[in-house]
Amino acid sequence: SYYPEADHSALTAAGKWAIADMSFKPFAACRHTHPVISAVLALPEAAISSGVNRIDVYTYQAALDFCNNQVPMTAEEARFSIQHAAATTFLKGKPTISDFEPPALTEPKIMSLRTQVHLHKDAVLDAAFPNSFGARVCVITQDMQRHEVTCPAAWGDPENPMSEADLINKFVTNAAHGGLTAKATDGLLHAVLNLHDAHDLSALQRALVTPLSTKLEFL
Repeated sequence: SYYPEADHSALTAAGKWAIADMSFKPFAACRHTHPVISAVLALPEAAISSGVNRIDVYTYQAALDFCNNQVPMTAEEARFSIQHAAATTFLKGKPTISDFEPPALTEPKIMSLRTQVHLHKDAVLDAAFPNSFGARVCVITQDMQRHEVTCPAAWGDPENPMSEADLINKFVTNAAHGGLTAKATDGLLHAVLNLHDAHDLSALQRALVTPLSTKLEFL
């Protein structure tokens, strides 16, 4: 039933909360690109510094269905391109929001490396999906050395969680990108991190209203 006759028993019953299985997206791209990004980030330095001859990406079919785009022309297309995600991560490390927006899409080195990224369906990773989002990346360097990394679960999934510091950094970065002031960002961050000790949601409400009010003043 609903308030004021709501039954609170489900909220106090013993057991595991579904929110504990929540996934976070560390990168500003489709979730299906994340295990590929994670795998590329785990490549040894020798694979990066030696120059690349070929990059083979093995993943599940859904990732190929949604994110196979070798020549993304817009930010939306770039966020759904495994080729762009892999090439950008290989050349720059952890991709930022701007790495999926123009003019990054037409950087000559990224455009060239995207053509060397080849996608394949992996039977094991496909069978594990959607319980896990995985990818395997194999790099052949210019001196013909082979380096391979498997990411069975994307960074940010419960099986491969982000730290609190990583989550805070993502929030602060996104808040700045969205135009929030440092003061408003700090207020929201403080309110959320202290919810477990809060007696009600008034502090969170004030923290949410402040940046909204500030934005309305400029409309």
